[in-house]
Amino acid sequence: MAKVSVIIPTYNVQKYIAACLDSVLAQTEKDLEIIVVDDKSCDKTVKIVNQYQEKYPNKIKLLVQKEKHGAGGARNQGLKIASGKYIGFIDGDDLVKPRMYEELANGLAYDSNIQIARTNAVLFKQDAKLLLNKTCCYGKGSIISPYREGNQKILYWCDPACWNKLFRRELLEDFAFPEGIIFEDYAFTYPLYIKANRVIHFQSENYLYRQNEEGVSHSVYEANLKVLDGFKAADFLLENAKKLPRAPLFQEEMRALSEQLLLTRILEVEKWNIEDPEKQEIMLLFDDLIREKYGDWEEMSSHAKDSFQVRLGVEHFKSLGLYGREKRKETTLEGTYKTLEKKIRDVAC
Repeated sequence: MAKVSVIIPTYNVQKYIAACLDSVLAQTEKDLEIIVVDDKSCDKTVKIVNQYQEKYPNKIKLLVQKEKHGAGGARNQGLKIASGKYIGFIDGDDLVKPRMYEELANGLAYDSNIQIARTNAVLFKQDAKLLLNKTCCYGKGSIISPYREGNQKILYWCDPACWNKLFRRELLEDFAFPEGIIFEDYAFTYPLYIKANRVIHFQSENYLYRQNEEGVSHSVYEANLKVLDGFKAADFLLENAKKLPRAPLFQEEMRALSEQLLLTRILEVEKWNIEDPEKQEIMLLFDDLIREKYGDWEEMSSHAKDSFQVRLGVEHFKSLGLYGREKRKETTLEGTYKTLEKKIRDVAC
């Protein structure tokens, strides 16, 4: 059994997978296994991983999915065969610095109640660099218990990414990623914060997140139905949270995080290259649906408002005519969703 299992979902990353694997193989933490799960790539990704597997047969495992299930489905398959005491994830076009897993593993080993260790991430494209998640800093090596009174606000400032973290294996029991959608780590990671006894945060910039214009995270800014995956991820988030005895302590946070996930999708629609009247109608329908599911999203706690202001900006939503508005008419959730889906389908063709 390995100390650390690193699960790497891949899809058409032939340009980047070798560098990704090299960065994991260069880790100072040597007691680790690498599990690559390919989601039906149609380029040379699998061929490249096979070459690495031949060179490192005791270190690298490769699974090739027969059907495409998205990054969430690939990670779920990796979890099924992972043997590590600690579990980590990397996207196939990203990199990790050499000490990342040693530092995170040491953090988990410091106290058996620490169940999540996280590091900062750096966004990079060519030689550019921008620190992500810099607001989630509690001091170097600081530890927090999310469930204790007053600490629930950690959810507003901690990122939902699964890839800049290391999890205790037992924390992930009975949890899975939603499959076939984007925003899958959102629905997976936040409930784990609720379940965890303690979380340790390191200010090290050990994860390198590639801004890849060819990837899924970039294509979401084009007019397409994947933007509706936000609703599916929000529903999955709440379903995962309901399993947990501590869920009642986080009801307000769960609602606010779901709203912010969906309101961010409105900002993506705003960037679509479509006619302004169509864009405005889609944004209004999106807002109607959010209000039908969760109520008026402006009614949030002070902590939620602070997070909203930092991440999204009240003034911008006012400029869009969405802040403080009432939904236009009483409809069913299903009816509004179908109308929104049809509008998006029409402009995405």
